[in-house]
Amino acid sequence: MLEVQMRNGQIRGTVSMAATTGTDDNRMANLQAFISKVYESFKTNSVAIVPQTAGFDYSELTNTEGVQKQTTNDLKSTQDQMIDTVAALIGVPPALIHGQNEKLDSNIRSYLDFALNPLIKMIQDELNAKLFTPNEFSNGQRVEIVGLNKKDIYSAAESIDKLISAGVANPNEVRKDFGMEPRSGGDDYVLTKNYLKGGDMDETTSQGNNRIEQ
Repeated sequence: MLEVQMRNGQIRGTVSMAATTGTDDNRMANLQAFISKVYESFKTNSVAIVPQTAGFDYSELTNTEGVQKQTTNDLKSTQDQMIDTVAALIGVPPALIHGQNEKLDSNIRSYLDFALNPLIKMIQDELNAKLFTPNEFSNGQRVEIVGLNKKDIYSAAESIDKLISAGVANPNEVRKDFGMEPRSGGDDYVLTKNYLKGGDMDETTSQGNNRIEQ
């Protein structure tokens, strides 16, 4: 990609030298010095004037008619292509980097699921492995990293209600998934009567570690 853009904006020219066959090293050195000065002048100055030197004739091909000039939009396009390629490789939606609001929610979820969360898990696992022994980790001593990956409990309220009322998860399991501390009684599974097979309960009952609510 860079090579193509460099060719598009490359300065091309020819230098003619009044010399006979068998030019010595001194003349070739003078020729090279002249070419270097011309190139340096074009590279560093917005206005460059090349003097006519006896024995040397310089002609720039890139200023001839029909050659398309490179614009700043071309450079921006090249930069965007490079960013898009790298972003796609590491799992970051390019739209987020460019500040585009189209499909913002889905792009954020994609970024969290495929880029940020795997990286956080790798760092978290490595910290726990280095800082705690297996026994300490089993006893609850651990590092948990919470940041942009923390879920919004309010936007998931309806799903949480269904999980708990159907007995799929208990409150403490849900609280842990949202980075919250467990609470007393939160290990009980709550099951509402509409999920009971043929059940028609009038009051809340408790069976072992299960609690059935009307």
